Amino acid sequence: MDKNASLLPFAYPKVASWTGEKNHDCCFWDGVKCDKESGLVIALHLNSSCLYGSINSTSTLFQLSQLRILDLTDNDFNHSQVPSTLGNLSQLKYLNLEWSGFAGSIPSSIGFEQPPAALPLFRLKILFLDNNMLQGSLPFLPPSILNYDLPNNKLSGEVSPLFCNLSSIQYNSLGHNKLSGMLPACLKNLSNSLLALSLVNNSFYGSTPEICINGSQLIVESASSA
Repeated sequence: MDKNASLLPFAYPKVASWTGEKNHDCCFWDGVKCDKESGLVIALHLNSSCLYGSINSTSTLFQLSQLRILDLTDNDFNHSQVPSTLGNLSQLKYLNLEWSGFAGSIPSSIGFEQPPAALPLFRLKILFLDNNMLQGSLPFLPPSILNYDLPNNKLSGEVSPLFCNLSSIQYNSLGHNKLSGMLPACLKNLSNSLLALSLVNNSFYGSTPEICINGSQLIVESASSA
C-alpha cells in the first residue's frame, strides 16, 4: 500500500484493517460484502484504497467463485497488466478498473479479438477500463454487456463489425484512443438499446452511421477524421 496511490481526497487503505485472525469473519472487513444466506464473498469495493504494485496471479482474490462486483478504481497498479486470472471469476457482473495505472493489452479472459464458443466472463454487464494505459485492439465482449467504457487509453485498430453483436449495450465510450478505419454500418442496428456513444478524438474516417431511437436520431459525439 502507498498513501499516494489513490488521488481522491477520501481515499484510505481499507485492507489495512483486514485481519487473518482465526475465527474472524471476513464479511465484516472494510470493503467486503457477503451473501446473507451462503456467507460467500460477492463484492469487493476496494476503490480509493491506496493499493500499489501488481496483482499476483495466485492471489486468493481469484478463488472467490461467487464474486459479482469488483471495484479497484483509483489505485496504482504501477503499469502492470490486467491479470488474466480475472477469467476465473465467472460470476462477475461488474468490473471497474478505471484510473488504476494498468498497462499492456486487455487479457483474453475479459475479451477476445474473435468470439470463442464461450467467454469466461459471460455474465459481465458493466466494464470500466477508462483512464489507464491499455494498448492493442478492442476486445470482443459477451452480449450481456450494458455499459462498456474504454476512453483515455492507447487502443488501436478498427471497430470490428462484431461490436454490432452487443445487442443489449446502452452506454459506450471509446473516445481518446488511437482507433482508426471506417465505422461499421451495422452500428445502426444498435438503435433499440444504445443510449449514448462517444467516439471523440480517434482517427476514424467516413460518415458516422445514423443511430435512431424511437424515430429520433441519437446524438453521437463525433469521431475525429484522419
